[in-house]
Amino acid sequence: MCVVVTVAGLDRHDDRTLPETAIRLEPLIASAAMRFGVDARILRAICFIESRYRINAVSPKGARGPMQFMPDTAARYGLRDPHNAEQAIAAGARYYRDLLRKFDERVDLALAAYNAGEGAVISFMTGKPLVLRDGRIVNARGVVTGGIPPYAETQSYVRSILTLLTIV
Repeated sequence: MCVVVTVAGLDRHDDRTLPETAIRLEPLIASAAMRFGVDARILRAICFIESRYRINAVSPKGARGPMQFMPDTAARYGLRDPHNAEQAIAAGARYYRDLLRKFDERVDLALAAYNAGEGAVISFMTGKPLVLRDGRIVNARGVVTGGIPPYAETQSYVRSILTLLTIV
């Protein structure tokens, strides 16, 4: 079944229900997935888990938009308005593609990096502590986990997306 939906009017103040928004975002997800060569099911799952498809989502940590971009990552990917669904989904697809490449096509590590940051994944792959700009230290004890940080949120995030892939 092919659904044709216009995206005019999809903005940061869209009050549609989750199913309506998901349907309206689907052409953007499919297009971005094709453009950047990533699995549309994973991109859809990232968008769902990150924001429940909410265009206006803002996390307590400052991540914004349907793909929940932190300001530095948004700037790195040229995303000026993370609440613009088309731009955010395209940037999210590109970022996920880059993470896949960085982590040898390992979906689990790419997803962990999308959630916890590339540096955290590398730190837990290598056991080398990472000093953040604000002085905090990631993995101060040099733990090696194979890459997925031992953070409940990140482990749940990866598990949730991989589970969604098995039922979609």
